Amino acid sequence: EKPMMRICFLMFLFGFPVLSVPPKDGRAEGQMAEMHLQMQEMHNWYCKESGLGKEDSMLCKSWYATHSAREKAKLGNQPLPKPPKEDRPPRSEIDELHNGWCALEGKSSTAPCRMWSSRGKKKSEL
Repeated sequence: EKPMMRICFLMFLFGFPVLSVPPKDGRAEGQMAEMHLQMQEMHNWYCKESGLGKEDSMLCKSWYATHSAREKAKLGNQPLPKPPKEDRPPRSEIDELHNGWCALEGKSSTAPCRMWSSRGKKKSEL
């Protein structure tokens, strides 16, 4: 199983990067760094810049509460933490985040949006 595919699958489940397999080569590491940056941009837009008033949503609280742990894991090339089950945001917030961000001009080609758009295909293939 490729590390990037594993990341995308876990992101689909939790709505943010959850790495369970550290990268084994520079290319994968670069892809993960890009994914991390794009996910950060997407969450900043949704939680702070979009004007949607989502700062107090469970998704935003969970994302920013795990920031230092994500940064520490990223710097040490370690798996990123999963939030406790009770702190995971509702699917409706994850849908709103991705649907809004990916509809913006130039965002549909980003890694989070490519992953998000492929989720229906994966379900129908099962």
